Amino acid sequence: MHKVLVLNLGATSSKVSVFEDAGQLMEKTIRHTVQDMEEAPTNREQVEMRVAMIREWMDTERITFEEIDAVGMRGGGMTRATVSGTYEMNEVMREDAYKLYVPDGNFIHGSRIVLPVLDGLLDGKEIPIYVTDPPYVDELCEEAKLSGTPAFTRLSRFQVLNHKQVGRQAAADLGKAYEDINIVIAHMGGGVSVGAHRKGRVIDVNDCTDGDGPFSPERSGGVPEGQLITACFSGKYSEKEVRAMIRGNGGFKGYLGTTDIREVEKMAAEGNEKADLVFRAFIYQVSKEIGGCVAALKGQVDGIILTGGIAYSDAVVSGIREYVGSFAPVYVYAGEGEAEALVNGALRILKKEARPIEYV
Repeated sequence: MHKVLVLNLGATSSKVSVFEDAGQLMEKTIRHTVQDMEEAPTNREQVEMRVAMIREWMDTERITFEEIDAVGMRGGGMTRATVSGTYEMNEVMREDAYKLYVPDGNFIHGSRIVLPVLDGLLDGKEIPIYVTDPPYVDELCEEAKLSGTPAFTRLSRFQVLNHKQVGRQAAADLGKAYEDINIVIAHMGGGVSVGAHRKGRVIDVNDCTDGDGPFSPERSGGVPEGQLITACFSGKYSEKEVRAMIRGNGGFKGYLGTTDIREVEKMAAEGNEKADLVFRAFIYQVSKEIGGCVAALKGQVDGIILTGGIAYSDAVVSGIREYVGSFAPVYVYAGEGEAEALVNGALRILKKEARPIEYV
């Protein structure tokens, strides 16, 4: 039996759990309030806050690292981890991860501070650290990388961890191997990524990090390029303000002032015409992106998978199914499954079912 602690930091949450083999013993999602975030605007302050909160939970549950065999950590900043699989933390990975950690810089996302937080929790203790399917995995086919101008290249940046976990789970439920099927996976969370999975490789996917694909609760997705260029040189906006339009104040938040799909649904149901339009447009854009991935797979699709927190919405699921249900069966795996993905990746190494990928 192997005991693994899983650490997954988001923008406004810290998720920590303990597994014994594949069975979860305990878990905690620490929600960071608006006040918490305002009182900890820098990376250093975020690390201090999150270390204190996680340590308090561990002390309450009497969890010590002496009983933990390994840590499964969500990756961030590890740009050389382009191959899907599990990596064991080494000095090169550590150096790359810390390049994102500017102590006095403004906090952006939990993935940028996860290793400093873990180091704070370990306090000098040595323990194997594993990172599975980090966000820079790049399996794009050559055609997908061309942007339309030699000045820019399309990048593979998306929720790799959940895509791969759900892909393997869906394949198993279909009685097949992930490497033997073609599926389209739409992850709908704070960011939305829709990927074409061909025989175990994500050959095309929108870059949900910096403005590509459908809009999301707080990201703009693709925007009209000419209008964006005009805004950038108009003198009305700073670079920071333009970037916030794309990520942070885009999507639902930009249109309606909320990032909660439940609030958007409620507003629409109560007769708010703008909310109804935004809600329908979200479904439309995600469905259109799915259709593009079906085309990338030449129409040979075993299933369309809807996942992420927004997949809990029956209205979103039924709306997308109405658009794309004729392409292939639509399956729903609501939620993120990231903790399970991280622990499964670590267990494959601990049980010697796989070898860690060398990070160089």
